Amino acid sequence: MTKKQKSAKKSFISSVLVLCLCFTMFVGTTFAWYNDSVTSGRNTIVAGSLELSIEYYDGQVGDTSFTEANWKPVNASVALFDDNAKFEPGAVQVAYIRIKNGGDLAFKYGVSVVVDNEVIGKTKDNADVKLSDYLKFGKATVSAPYTSRENAITAVGTGASLVNSAEVVATNSILRPTDDPVVLALVIYMPSSVGNEANPDPNHKPSITFGLNALASQATIESDSFSNTYDSTATMPAVASVTVPANGNATTITAGDITVALPANAGATDNVYELDVSNANTETDPTSGETSVAFDASLYLNNVKVSGSSTLYEMTMNIGPDATISSVTHNGVALTEGTGDQQYQYDPTNGDLTIYTKSFSPFEISYKVITRVANAGELAAALAAKKNYILLTADITGDRFTVISDTVIDGNGHKITDTNTSGRAIWIDDTGVTLTLKNLTIDGANKCQRGVQVNVLDSGEWNYATIIIDNCDIVNMTYYAVNLCTKTTVNLTVTDTTISGWSAINAYGTGNVITVKDSELIGINDKGYNAEGWNNFATICLEGDTTGETTLHSADYTISIENTTIRASQTTGNKQALLGFNNNAENSSVAFKNCTFDIGNGCHFGYDKGTGNSLSIDGDSINMPSGGYFDITTGSGEGAQGNPGLDD
Repeated sequence: MTKKQKSAKKSFISSVLVLCLCFTMFVGTTFAWYNDSVTSGRNTIVAGSLELSIEYYDGQVGDTSFTEANWKPVNASVALFDDNAKFEPGAVQVAYIRIKNGGDLAFKYGVSVVVDNEVIGKTKDNADVKLSDYLKFGKATVSAPYTSRENAITAVGTGASLVNSAEVVATNSILRPTDDPVVLALVIYMPSSVGNEANPDPNHKPSITFGLNALASQATIESDSFSNTYDSTATMPAVASVTVPANGNATTITAGDITVALPANAGATDNVYELDVSNANTETDPTSGETSVAFDASLYLNNVKVSGSSTLYEMTMNIGPDATISSVTHNGVALTEGTGDQQYQYDPTNGDLTIYTKSFSPFEISYKVITRVANAGELAAALAAKKNYILLTADITGDRFTVISDTVIDGNGHKITDTNTSGRAIWIDDTGVTLTLKNLTIDGANKCQRGVQVNVLDSGEWNYATIIIDNCDIVNMTYYAVNLCTKTTVNLTVTDTTISGWSAINAYGTGNVITVKDSELIGINDKGYNAEGWNNFATICLEGDTTGETTLHSADYTISIENTTIRASQTTGNKQALLGFNNNAENSSVAFKNCTFDIGNGCHFGYDKGTGNSLSIDGDSINMPSGGYFDITTGSGEGAQGNPGLDD
């Protein structure tokens, strides 16, 4: 297993606006909703390299514009909404916040509402009444205060939702350092359509406590030496808060993928918990299929971070069933299996991993999920589902198993047989893929054309791929056992593997890196003889332009082959070489070290019909006569025989 470090792509800022309001229903002909109690909000800005600031507008009723002097910093004592608000059908409360970028890096931000706690009331008919079924919440950008409740409701429009979801309102808007501050109106209202069905019994009033969260993380704006995508996977921090009332029952709190079990409250006052989950990062090793999940989880109790408490908390995340746990660490210290402090348990049936701890942040989990397949349908389905470690449990017959994500196919000593006469056994059809093949035989049965192909994408974009082939046999292919098509850049590593076909490795793309060690590459030319040499070929062929389209040739390759046997043979009189540079193949280097060359009757070491290519054997530079075949023992050239190779 390759040890994974936590990504430097972090969610730098989380700003939490916990604005807790508690409402109760009032009995009367107007169905008025009186404010029964208020829990003041705790507002925390967790700062990183970005600078996010949140202000609220402390103006007067009737203001028609925002006065700069009335913008105040949000803090723990601020209640954004009127403490004495009375909600009834048609009533509206509006609070204004201003989001500013005070740093020099762009960030994306979002606003959400989270229900902390809700008490269900009863009507006079003993039916349940929930405030979250009637109160609506929405947000809108504004340039001036609303002049009427109708304007406020219209502004949030269809974007308003019932206050019953942890992500009622969410955006991924971007704020650059040079952008003007964004002013948001936060609108809570009770639709005028609410009727007597919400009228509670005075002795069984409902209430609700909810929080507003403003969150931010890196945005793909700034560029490094390559592009602006280095932080494309940066995610919003996940924040949640829950109130366990005095003498309240045990409950849970969930932020992102993390759930923490909270104990019952036997005290006389409410306990307010907040869970922050940030810097979450998941990586999978392309060779082993090992997945590493790292995250920071912080739990606060009444504004104080839980650390070394007397309470043992259970923190759970689901990593999927049938995983094999490699390690679980907290603050870099390995945990053991069990149910005591600094221990963990995993349920392979439902996939829950539970960590037992009295303190929080940071955590890292390493595990492997193995998907076992026994037939072609299961293998195709596993690849389509983007499973990252696939283990064969039986021999499989099938064609064109399409790879669209990072994955390991572990043959486990089994075989994939492809008998399709135009077949491609393994087909990489998406860019950026890392494919590992290990302990696997791919048998073309002298019918299938290609064993592994990095395909030309339908979109026309360049196909970048990494292929690792270890302890495999890719054999009996009628054309190219490993084929790297045009518009590809591939990092190909081959170890302890036998590859055979008309060409063992056939490649067009640009900038490819090919490394072969401790293997055998076999090229067998059994194609129909043509006096013009159209079917002359090579075991390792860097393809050229055979169509007049100069984009269809290999260029800028770096090939290193060590402790490997390379064979070339022919059965029909065609020329076969160990190494070939076809027409226009250019600026590529091939280095052999401690290799064995098996050149059959009528075959040659190589030919160079390109430009700017180089060859070395055990550190010695080899002269390649331009335009012809050559053998390393004589270095003598032979006239070119037509245009060898295919461009299919």
